Amino acid sequence: WPLTIADCELGLSQLRRPENIARAETLALLSEEFSQNPPSYWLEIMRCGMSVFGGSASSIAEDCNTVPACAADPQNPLLFGGFYLNERVHPNGQLTDPPPDPMLPPCFPFPGDIPPPPEPVLCYVTGEAFLDYEVDGFPGTPFDLQPFTQPFRVPTVKAPAFTEPVCRDDGHCMYAFEFTVEAFQDFSWSSTVPGCDGVGIWHLGYDGESPGPTIQVPSGNQAIVRFTNLLNDEFSYLQENNLRRPCNGENGRVGTPVGIHFHGEASAAPYDGWAEDLLCRNETKDYLIPNNRPATLWYHDHAIAITAENAYKGLAGLVVVSSKERFGGCGEPYGLEDIEEIPFVMKDAVLDDQCQLFIDPLEFDRDFYGDINTVNGVPWPHMTLEPKHYRFRLLTASVSRPYIWILTTADGVPIMDRCWVVATDGGYVSPPAIRLDTVDPNHPGLLVAVAERYEVVCNFEGLEGQTLFIQNRMDDGLAKDVTFFCLSHLLAKITVDTTVTGPNGQFDPENFEPAPEIPLDRVLTETDIAVAEARVADGDYDRRFDFGRSGGIWTINGEGWNSATVAADDVGQNTWELWLMRSGGGWFHPVHVHLTDFFVLYRDGDGGQRAYERGTSKDVFMLPNSGNVWVLARFGAHKGHYMFHCHNLIHEDNDMMRAMEIVDVENGRQSQQGTADQYTVINNLLYSNWNYQDPLDPVYMAKPADAWPPLDVDYVRDRLTIDNPYQIFYPTTAQLDEWPNDLCNPWQSSWAPSCIPVDTTPCESIM
Repeated sequence: WPLTIADCELGLSQLRRPENIARAETLALLSEEFSQNPPSYWLEIMRCGMSVFGGSASSIAEDCNTVPACAADPQNPLLFGGFYLNERVHPNGQLTDPPPDPMLPPCFPFPGDIPPPPEPVLCYVTGEAFLDYEVDGFPGTPFDLQPFTQPFRVPTVKAPAFTEPVCRDDGHCMYAFEFTVEAFQDFSWSSTVPGCDGVGIWHLGYDGESPGPTIQVPSGNQAIVRFTNLLNDEFSYLQENNLRRPCNGENGRVGTPVGIHFHGEASAAPYDGWAEDLLCRNETKDYLIPNNRPATLWYHDHAIAITAENAYKGLAGLVVVSSKERFGGCGEPYGLEDIEEIPFVMKDAVLDDQCQLFIDPLEFDRDFYGDINTVNGVPWPHMTLEPKHYRFRLLTASVSRPYIWILTTADGVPIMDRCWVVATDGGYVSPPAIRLDTVDPNHPGLLVAVAERYEVVCNFEGLEGQTLFIQNRMDDGLAKDVTFFCLSHLLAKITVDTTVTGPNGQFDPENFEPAPEIPLDRVLTETDIAVAEARVADGDYDRRFDFGRSGGIWTINGEGWNSATVAADDVGQNTWELWLMRSGGGWFHPVHVHLTDFFVLYRDGDGGQRAYERGTSKDVFMLPNSGNVWVLARFGAHKGHYMFHCHNLIHEDNDMMRAMEIVDVENGRQSQQGTADQYTVINNLLYSNWNYQDPLDPVYMAKPADAWPPLDVDYVRDRLTIDNPYQIFYPTTAQLDEWPNDLCNPWQSSWAPSCIPVDTTPCESIM
């Protein structure tokens, strides 16, 4: 027997009852109306109506329990969110087959060999009659979606401005790169969204690409990166003048504002991407970045109040600071030198009925979730890998969505015993590498919050010819109340080839030679950590920051970005502090502190500290719903004003961002935890940090493009040798010759070709 569109519309009309009729009464009427039919018949009608009407799996389950015939069948598809009727609506308005058996798995009948979601989710119904679809109030794409129809794509690697870098006599170099910020159309989504065939989806991109080209630099060498903004204002949803300042026509400045933050770099304040340090149309700014340790970093927009829109539309890209010898580094631990790398940038999106990226930051001021998962800008790509080890460089670049990254078989069985975490935000983990199946059996998968980075090595040997999936696990224990659409659990499909043709390095999770640069291990001693841990056990801290919501904005300690006060105005340079971060109100927050790496010492509220964040350098951590996290950092090597904020970009744009000021050590709140005499000597020998304390110093701010000198060898040499803020990391030979034998500089880095480890023995007696 066929179930017609009219039947579904009847179910919909019953669910959209008059306001004076209670929901339970409506369901009772619906049950009575179809009492002559088998329960599965009216359940299917109710399901069809609910799919169009919208609603959560939990509310549908509650409704089910109010109807005896439904409650008597606890395994019915409603309880599993079985709303996926894709490809079952016939052009004549009839379903092509009877309703599925109630005992079938959730989200029936899932097309092809795609794994169904492991948890109840509301799925969409496709066809001309079913274009309106939302979950938890977030709209879905109003077109049929076909995952795994596009090949995996590796972002372009940016070519330097010169064939060779500009170098000092001691081999320390500066690389130069030049970018434009511009809009472009992507026509490649047609196979995933057939309803948008031939339509170009507008994005914002660096060099007209999203993600932007990857910047790759050998560790221990600086880079100068020049950006020119070519955007007008038509690509901004937020057209109000106050949200486009300073590009709203005042002083002749127009266009869509952009600002660039090199996330994870220990940048001097004028180069850190202060939220009000912006480029308007046809303006240019140079950024100097130190690259003082090997790590997976990224660059992204940081414009005040419109970061969510700019980044969502494409303004993000990777920075790989590599220690591979063939790239000019000093070598990699764990046998990583010859293991092939896979950049894996995750972000969700949703299209409107014009096939364009949809976001409304004014309406969605709490979170924003889309129903399309992209990897490197490709929706649900399919990958062909060889039976060998691969190194995934993971980044979550979404607006709000965290990902719980998990490798599974075609049947959805996790195989995380094949994967190890080798590095986090700030670089390598100490040995041994962390095998992911040993972390927490109750919460399998790797949580990658917004802006977090992890490097994961997975072994595909012995899997020749198999189909695998990289999935996004739903887990309220790690990330509570994250909205899942019908395909939100999918990231990529993998086909394992039968032969090995490319590099095939031998991974060794125990081998930490050659030892890499890990600055945090030098600037925080075992004594520092032990003292801090004892204070955590007593509930003590140096500063406490409460992340919450007040007066319609997101706040830190009850205040937002426009507060007249600096949240932490007396952080002593090169002192260490213990910070307690607290959340309330039921939201989680990925917290990012600029300038410094830190250790996560303790967390509560979401299962405790995870093995892959213990004792490793972090610059982002997930602050759980109504939980507490203690972090330990030494604040250096620069002075000046820096930001810290929630990296849920909706929260950030709505004021959950505050400032801190790094001051002379003797003026810091915890000056006894610093090293005033040593760093006074260092500063006098190297440079005055105060030259670079102001993030809005007009000398370094954006100017009209034609006001800048050419980015040529002479200009770059001057930035390397004269006006350079990073000699604390890279002192010259002449400066080292003046160095007292007992002077400690734990911030100093090594570089090829000498690769001489920095002697921090003098530091042990004073830090």
